[in-house]
Amino acid sequence: MPIEFNLSTCKNMRELYLYRATITDVWLHDVISKLGLLERLNLVGCDMLESIKISSLRLKYLALGRCRRL
Repeated sequence: MPIEFNLSTCKNMRELYLYRATITDVWLHDVISKLGLLERLNLVGCDMLESIKISSLRLKYLALGRCRRL
């Protein structure tokens, strides 16, 4: 069962790890644009993602694994 969560209030978040999350390309882009201090992003098994576009000066680490459509 999908769980809904709102990360837009987590402005100071520096690390985000999502495992088997049912997220979309649009959701991810929206969240990343609001997390200006994010330095590490790890996405594993996020099978709904098809393409990602990330523009961030602070992001230092990006890991993608088993995102089958990506």
